[in-house]
Amino acid sequence: MVWCLPWLLSIFPQHKNHHFQGYFSFDPLARFDSVFIQDTIVKQVIILISFLTLVACNVNTKKLQIATIYAEPKRVSEKNLETGVSQITTHQSISERFKTQICMISKNHQSLKFRIQGNIHSSGHQKNEIEKIRSGKAERYGDTITLRYFVEVKRSPGKENANVRGYNYTTDEIYKIPNAVKRVKIELYEDRMNFPIDTRRKLVAQQTFNFLQKSGESIVNELD
Repeated sequence: MVWCLPWLLSIFPQHKNHHFQGYFSFDPLARFDSVFIQDTIVKQVIILISFLTLVACNVNTKKLQIATIYAEPKRVSEKNLETGVSQITTHQSISERFKTQICMISKNHQSLKFRIQGNIHSSGHQKNEIEKIRSGKAERYGDTITLRYFVEVKRSPGKENANVRGYNYTTDEIYKIPNAVKRVKIELYEDRMNFPIDTRRKLVAQQTFNFLQKSGESIVNELD
């Protein structure tokens, strides 16, 4: 931690030489201005904590964001041929459910910035959680690069909250474009970790960005 050395040295006041030497000597008669030093240390620590907090906030903006999809109970009338009209309780969604898609944020000849977003269902005894979004190894065929991303969904024991209907997710990614690449194809899969084998992986969205167009628009392919 060499970068900390200037900060540590700045804790000590810049007095004359005989005072400065007293701080580092082993003379039992040397006296420290303890109040001044403690006050200085506290101020330096507060500044350091504030700096680290700011850095942490900037880092978190690049991470996976997950938001709960809520619903509220609603009483509705239902007609039954045997019992007549009856009142039942249903749940109506009060949160937006994100469309599963890959959106371009910006691009140039060096990099592509895009957003991955979507949702999963979770209600009743079908309680599901998003573990993370991981990226697979990029594959290149000629002038085309294929990127694959996997949303890891895990089924959890227990019952979901009565007012929860699922979870939205978003994450922003930046990809540095290799030389001579004209197309970047991005595929998004839903990876269901502990589901039955035949339902574990599903392609939920894909898009292709064409870097030949001068208008800056992209060629887009989507799967509903």
